[in-house]
Amino acid sequence: MVNKICLDGMKNGYFEFKIDKNDNMKTFFKKIMEAAKYYTILGNRFLIDYNIILNDIEDKELKKLCEIASNFLLKKSFINLVDNLLFYVLYRREVLLLRNPEKTREIEKLNEVLNEFSNYREKIAKAIKGSVKKDELTSRLYNGIDRLVVLLTHSCQLRCKYCRVKKFEADMNEDILFDAIKLLFTSSKKDLQLQFFGGEPLLKFELIKEAVDYAEYISKKTKKNLQLILTTNGIELTADRLSYFNKHNFLIEFSIDGDIETQLRTRKSKDGKDYYSIVKENLNKVIKSDIPYYTISVVTPETVSKLYKNFKYLVEKGHRRIQINYSLGFYWGTKETNELVKQLIKIMSFIKKNSELGIELVNTQKTRKEPVVLNAELTVDCDGTIYLETGICLEEDFLKMKKNFKVIDVLEAKNIDIYSTNRFNNFYRLVKVYAEQYPGFRKIIVNNIELGNFLDRFLKGAKNKYEN
Repeated sequence: MVNKICLDGMKNGYFEFKIDKNDNMKTFFKKIMEAAKYYTILGNRFLIDYNIILNDIEDKELKKLCEIASNFLLKKSFINLVDNLLFYVLYRREVLLLRNPEKTREIEKLNEVLNEFSNYREKIAKAIKGSVKKDELTSRLYNGIDRLVVLLTHSCQLRCKYCRVKKFEADMNEDILFDAIKLLFTSSKKDLQLQFFGGEPLLKFELIKEAVDYAEYISKKTKKNLQLILTTNGIELTADRLSYFNKHNFLIEFSIDGDIETQLRTRKSKDGKDYYSIVKENLNKVIKSDIPYYTISVVTPETVSKLYKNFKYLVEKGHRRIQINYSLGFYWGTKETNELVKQLIKIMSFIKKNSELGIELVNTQKTRKEPVVLNAELTVDCDGTIYLETGICLEEDFLKMKKNFKVIDVLEAKNIDIYSTNRFNNFYRLVKVYAEQYPGFRKIIVNNIELGNFLDRFLKGAKNKYEN
């Protein structure tokens, strides 16, 4: 169903995409878009097998697109294929612009594709309006959202070097929080996650309790499963609070970068005082509580040489699930990247040698999505603004970031699924907001994407090597 003519070319359950020397990237995308349109109309009744026939293709970019399409497994729909193809086109354009800021004919061709097809979901929805029920159209065009982050406060006791969440006096009220929770439960997903974030969310512990009561009520009413998550620096954790979190099946993400030297270097307190003994004590409470948790350590280009040392330190203190986040919005050069790989190899080897301890590097889980710079999560700010979390990684001016990455106000949002996004859309937004206005950011964006993709492949390979 590439187009009406191609219906006659369907053979043995395959839709044949005939690409020849008269085709270009735009005609290729038009054929793919037609297939996506018909898939969206017919859903699971559409045969998703396809075949691409190449005839005397000389255009290397077109050949690459055909290669991507040929190797793509349609786990859900042609929409996913369009996402991946457009991601390659955008990535290719950004790399070429880094090499030569002057617009070449090759760059112009890539721009033509992006200008015409970047809003492909809207194009498809408009083209088939009335052919599919509204709910079915949403589920077929959008992947759906199963996780919502609520930023309870901008206040925090720490001033971490790499944190982009601007610190100022602002707290979320109960009405906005409840509206955010209601929005989460409009998701088509059965299993949902509500994450409390900040600032430091434990500064608003009473508000967390109100939110939990309300969220659990709706969870029971809608018969949907709910996972509650708390991201904290741990300073305000107490035994009573841990008991509460355990009772309500929380997962805790405890931010700690390592030993006292590293911690106080990258995560200084607001008042300049040493708070490390408090964090160590509260981490011990977490271990004894049996509550599900893992630690999160952020590594920067300047601290990367101590990564293994800090990982080992955390293991020695009794922690068995550890996540390592490389700092975003910073340029990772070849030297720093090689050092990161060197440290990760030592960590994976250490995990294997101490297999009896049951140590887990959370980064190797299937739920870990790279590149993190293209994080597709939605965050609700204290004032009810919903924005794409992608913007946090680069923008130090939080109010400016919210304006550039605003999705909608929580009071106006009706169905959370239609705000779902993907790697291409987030990449495209980053480029529009930063790279086109501030060309220096282009290098950092591409660098962080390449680093994330590389680490994803590396860690998956290392996991297989060191676990088998």
